[in-house]
Amino acid sequence: MKSTDYGRTDGRRDYIFGDAELRRGICEKLISLMRDSGYKETVTPTAESYEVFSADPTRPMGNSVYKFTDEQNRLMALRCDCTVPIARIAATKLTDTPLPYRMFYCQNVFSAPSSGNRLTEETQCGAELIGTDPQSSIEADTEILELAAKCMKALFGENFSIEIGHGRLFTTLAELYGIDGETAEAVRKLIETKNFASIESMDIPKPFKMLPKMFGNASSEDLASLDKLTEETGSEKIKEIIDYIKTIIIKLKEKGYGNCLSFDLGLVGRLDYYTGIIFGGFVKGLGHSVLLGGRYDSLTAKFGRKLAATGFGVTVDDIFDLLKDKKEENAEKGPARPVRIALTKGRLETKTVEMLEKNGIDCSSLKNKGRKLVFPLDNGRFEVMLVKSRDVITYVEHGVCDLGIVGSDTIAEYGTAVYELANLGFGKCRMALAGTAKYKNDPDSFFGGYSKKVIATKFVNVAKRYAASKKADVETVSIEGSVELAPILGLADGIVDIVETGDTLRENGLEIIEEIFPVSARIVANIAATKLRKKEIDEILSDVFKV
Repeated sequence: MKSTDYGRTDGRRDYIFGDAELRRGICEKLISLMRDSGYKETVTPTAESYEVFSADPTRPMGNSVYKFTDEQNRLMALRCDCTVPIARIAATKLTDTPLPYRMFYCQNVFSAPSSGNRLTEETQCGAELIGTDPQSSIEADTEILELAAKCMKALFGENFSIEIGHGRLFTTLAELYGIDGETAEAVRKLIETKNFASIESMDIPKPFKMLPKMFGNASSEDLASLDKLTEETGSEKIKEIIDYIKTIIIKLKEKGYGNCLSFDLGLVGRLDYYTGIIFGGFVKGLGHSVLLGGRYDSLTAKFGRKLAATGFGVTVDDIFDLLKDKKEENAEKGPARPVRIALTKGRLETKTVEMLEKNGIDCSSLKNKGRKLVFPLDNGRFEVMLVKSRDVITYVEHGVCDLGIVGSDTIAEYGTAVYELANLGFGKCRMALAGTAKYKNDPDSFFGGYSKKVIATKFVNVAKRYAASKKADVETVSIEGSVELAPILGLADGIVDIVETGDTLRENGLEIIEEIFPVSARIVANIAATKLRKKEIDEILSDVFKV
């Protein structure tokens, strides 16, 4: 008989005693602010028709949504989003109510995240401003951004940043230069992750290469830099978008929020959803945004009534985690900690030390490290932590480290929520499919036929994506040791692994069937740190790493 561990909640969370009180206080503070700003509470059902949530074209409706059938055998879904049901209400139940609608919510959402780091049940609080005059969008966006800033300030004082972009900037550029859909999506993903090295290597118009680098604060100097994109394109549509962003920032500066504002033209996520500004809220100590919002003028039309709309939501559970540790952070007196860099042990460690020494950095402590794992360098300007390659991604994603040096093979396998800032050019090798000599340089033959192929690998996610690109029936087997043994012993037909010289393959009777992608050392960055410590990180990248 299976024994149940009733103390585990697996992706959900119990809030007990003081924790419950802190969480309730966060919700009450946000609710009070929204009420005082003229917004009225709206509560939607915990479960709705599956079709309601599929009205958002950018939401993956596969395994991430909890689905079930009701008593009438209708397909239902647990609430995975709060904005979509509110759009449904605005379009169908408020037709006799004068516009605009100022609505807020504070309720739970349910989803199965793609990574293991997120809760499957979270509490979200947010505000939606629906039905304003389309000609007054800048006033509505300014109002919703001011409310978002008030919420962040009430929770975090001055220690936050709200970053503003525009959902139509990238699509307008794609139309302007006639970029096809497949190429546009590939470029969009690289811009979204600030993969500077890959973007620079692509044969695409210069404005696309400019986007990921165009982020800064609300200073007049940084705002003036936005005009470079207008000058490069010569497009009146691009100028309108840039002027819109600048005008909103100036309006919010006049309201006293200049110190917490920034912009990022590389905010290009959910392009089919956001029709105007996009913004995110960042706080030190969290690797992703705690607040997310923007303009979504097309959503209510899915329910039969087109209304201009803008809004935002904050994740209460993230705020709870941040505020729970606030007392400990406040107890740490003195200057802020140095920029932290997670460095992969082994070959990349050696190559990185060589590069730093060439750039005038004393690395004697790293070369004679003993059992130490943390090393202050450059008179304490930054700290280096030595960790395993997989852990570089983990430490950077979670904000424990600001930067990381790791191979692009590890990023491809594990990296989902980091920025890829630079290709350091060393540690070069290849990710490849390899097998017996009869398949040498002939992937079509390897994947041909009707039988299922078995691929052994340490890079399961990479192998699965590669097999999917081949539209092949493939089973992957995870191997931690010498993966070359798998085809030799008959466990697998081939392997996916990194290859440097190919000598090990040849000595074991194997050959490269197809190279999948080149591998080299990269600098990755925590998303929030890139926003909140931009000046320090830029200086280290240019002075220390010469990139």
